[in-house]
Amino acid sequence: MGRYDGQRIGLRDNLTGELIIAYPYDVSGPDELVCKRVKSWYYQTNCSVEEQLRTAYVDLLTDEEISEYALR
Repeated sequence: MGRYDGQRIGLRDNLTGELIIAYPYDVSGPDELVCKRVKSWYYQTNCSVEEQLRTAYVDLLTDEEISEYALR
């Protein structure tokens, strides 16, 4: 069981800390596997984000981000 199990997560920019995208699926498994799965999913949505993924990291969403994401 990892830190991200059952949590709302997304990708953040390492330099600014801004949310790039929220991951829309349920999360479970070891953190390393979750991070690979999220980055792979984002890459599959748009192959031109490869450079952006180099400085992105998986992180928990804040309550505000969860509320904003639920409205979309």
